[in-house]
Amino acid sequence: MAGLRKLNVEKCVVVGFSYGEMAAFKMAEMYSELVQVVVVTGSVLAMTESMVSSALKDVGFSSCS
Repeated sequence: MAGLRKLNVEKCVVVGFSYGEMAAFKMAEMYSELVQVVVVTGSVLAMTESMVSSALKDVGFSSCS
């Protein structure tokens, strides 16, 4: 974020691939004034509810929404 601000970026699109989607969502949550769009791809299709819950908990979220 410091680098983007140093470059005077006012809005950006964040792309997360695979488990990078969690980082993309966290960045959007923390810097909503900067992140205009979040794109995620390559998500694990076979994730169970418990895997999702565990991954969300690890990054400080209580739900996907």
